[in-house]
This record gives sequence, C-alpha cells and structure tokens, in this order.
Amino acid sequence: MFNSSEAHVSSIAVHHVGNKNMDEGVKHSSSTLGFAPDNPVSELLKKYFFDSFKPDVQYRFNIGEDDAHQNAQGKKRHAVYELVRSILKHPLSLLDNSHQLADLLYKNSNHPKIKAGEIYVAILEDIKIGNEIHKGVGIFKSENKETYLKVFADPLNGYRITNDEGINIKKLDKGAIIIDTEEESGYLISVVDFLTRENEAKFWKEDFLDLVPRADNFYLTHHFLDVCKGFVSDVFTPENHAERTEQIDLLQKSMQFFSNNDTFDVKNFENEVMASEEVIGAFQEYRANYAEEKQIPLETNFQIANEAVKRQKRFFKSVIKLDRNFHVYVHGNNELIERGYDHSKGMNYYRLYYENET
Repeated sequence: MFNSSEAHVSSIAVHHVGNKNMDEGVKHSSSTLGFAPDNPVSELLKKYFFDSFKPDVQYRFNIGEDDAHQNAQGKKRHAVYELVRSILKHPLSLLDNSHQLADLLYKNSNHPKIKAGEIYVAILEDIKIGNEIHKGVGIFKSENKETYLKVFADPLNGYRITNDEGINIKKLDKGAIIIDTEEESGYLISVVDFLTRENEAKFWKEDFLDLVPRADNFYLTHHFLDVCKGFVSDVFTPENHAERTEQIDLLQKSMQFFSNNDTFDVKNFENEVMASEEVIGAFQEYRANYAEEKQIPLETNFQIANEAVKRQKRFFKSVIKLDRNFHVYVHGNNELIERGYDHSKGMNYYRLYYENET
C-alpha cells in the first residue's frame, strides 16, 4: 500500500478517552506536540504507528454520491471524514479537530469491555506511494499498558531497580492511516485493530471511523478466492455427489487460474475451471449469495493481485484425510487416483497410479 521508510510524525495531539458506558469522560490536551524528523521520540513514534500495518485489504470512508454532492454544496457529511479533511487542508487546525475526534470516539465507546486509553491524532509526512510523496493523518489508540523494570545507577548502593508502566511500541492496539489521495471517494485508508471479539472491535472500524473496504484488485482477488474455497466446502461436496478428488481438482484449478493469469474474467474462469454447466450454475448462485450476504461488490473483471494469491494459497489444501492413518497430498492429475470399496474388508480404498518413486 505505502512505503513509510522516509515518513515521520510532524505534529501530534494526545487525549485520554474513557468508556462512555462507565461515564469515564474525555481529557483533552490544550496543545499539540511537534517533532523534528531526527528526534529520537519521533523515530519511536514512527515505529509504533507504522510497523503494525501490513499490505492487506484497504478501506475508505463510507461516503456515497449523495455525500459528494452535499460536500460540493458546502454541507456537512461524514463526521470523521470532514475532520480529517480539515486537518489535511489546514494543519494548524489539528488541535481543535482532534478534540472533536476524541469526543466522537468517546461517543462510540459504549461497549462495557472497551478499555480507556489515549487517542493520538498525528500529521504524517513523506509517505510514499509508488514514486509520489503524500501526507497523511494517523488516528491511533493505545489501550494496554505493560509493566517494565527500570535499572539505574545509584552512587551509594551501585544500582537500583524500580518498576513503571508504559506502552509497548511493538503492539499498536488500534490505528488508521488516512492518506491524502482519492479524497472524493473517501481517501485511501489502512487499518489496525487487534481486538478479535466482534461486538467489542466493530466500534473502531464501523461505529467510530465508519469505513468500508475499498474494492481494489487485492480485495477482489482475495474475495473471489474465498468464494472458490467456500463453494467447494459448502456446495461442491460428497453430499451433492462430488468426490473428494473432484473437490481437490476444483481447488487446484482455481488456484492455478489465479496463479497463471494477470487478469481475471469470470467467464474464462468458469469455462476453464468448472466441469459442467450444472457446476457453473451452482457456482454463480453461490457467488451471488456470497456478495449479497457480505454486502460486497464482486466485479467480474479485474487485475489479479499476486500478494492476495500468495496469502490465500496456504488455505487451498489438497489433502485427503483417511481416518487417522493416512494423509494423501494431491498435487496433480486426480485421474491417477481411483476410489473404491472392498466388500470383503468392509472398507473404502484409494488406488494411486504413478511412474517413479522418490
């Protein structure tokens, strides 16, 4: 997504946001902090803010065409979007707008298990996307403090050891980096959220930031491979008269299509990978239900993202598990595997054909 090797934090506002359900309130700072690029604290903040972000599904603010029209008329729209937009256009407004962001976060911190913590609103400089230099706004939250030991010299006793609490800069709890590109469609945004319980975690991406996935090539590739995997496990099954070897063959052909092509065309995919019109019809129905259930657009033509293919490849396992005795790994032609039933032993069997043993 972006290159942060030359990036730095130029200005930051820090506030404390409690749990609204417990009436803990908000504590606003009265000033911002500024850092030179070579300041050691700036380097630590950069590590803390950037290192947890991975190239993955990207997001944008959930704004639509109606919002864009309202914005053109000078009317207010998406709250966090407007505040971030103001910071990007007027950096001196950071403190005032960060106060409002802290208040919005508090308003959406209603779940009883949401922890109090600091919210950091930062202006980020020199972020690279390709050959272009961009500015960004970072919104981060730290919730978990860790205890650590401090050892220091004592002129009388040699050394003293005390304890203190602080933030582990390798563990960012929540974060969003909004980059100043694609403004009219909701900006380009990357997110970190390490809470796994949905009812606790959704407040960051959905309730507070109000983000939706950005339908880029990574996103489309990832979800189409997810559709293929789900179709095999949910529909193309032995219960629907598909042999296990046929399931594996369909998974392999799906992955090979994405690995061997630069562009995806759904008609080409269906004709090359699916065995029959009946299977194609079942796949189309499953794909439509998947898109409706998850409320995501599944384009039928797009550039295949190699990074998404690499990430999904480990989940496309071509393994036949036979009781607890054998695992058969299938890497090629499923016609070289023959399935049968031995009546004398009352057991199923597989017969494998091969030329060389290594």
